[in-house]
Order: sequence, then C-alpha cells, then structure tokens
Amino acid sequence: MAETIDPTFEEEYWRENFRREPYYAEGKDFADYGPAYQMSVERYPSDCSFEETEASMADDWNAAKRESTLHWLQARAAAKAAWDRLHHRSKPEVTP
Repeated sequence: MAETIDPTFEEEYWRENFRREPYYAEGKDFADYGPAYQMSVERYPSDCSFEETEASMADDWNAAKRESTLHWLQARAAAKAAWDRLHHRSKPEVTP
C-alpha cells in the first residue's frame, strides 16, 4: 500500500477538511495539524497498526512538528485520523 499513497493528494484532502474534524480547535490552522497528517502518511504501513507506531511518532513529534503549536496529545487525533483514512482506503472493496 505504501507505494500507492500520494502525499500531495492526502495533503490536499486534509487542507480542505481538517476544520470539519471533531478534534479541530477553533483558531488553529493547517500548520498546526499538517505535520501530524504528514507523519501518518510517511509511516503508514499496511502491516502495522497505529498503536504499534504511535510511540515512535510521539517520540519524534517535537522534531517533526515544525511550526505547529500542538503538543503530541493534541496532534495524536489528527495523526490517527490520517492513519485511519489510509487504512480505510487500502482495504479492498467488497462487492455483494
């Protein structure tokens, strides 16, 4: 699955939709959430769960967050949403 992920497409999706997410905090912008989405896109493997990858993402957050004002616990929800989106998109569709 990793080779079929288009990071540009994912970034465009999140740029258009991040304010609709339940974790969105008023006054935050894409620069706050974008690095969390990007981490998930970069680390998404089809053979690991988010929970198996989360500890390393948390450890790397301060270096990866760029200008984000979020702490990892705030950014975690965005990273999980991006991971879940990739996971959902990677499942083959079942036809009846």
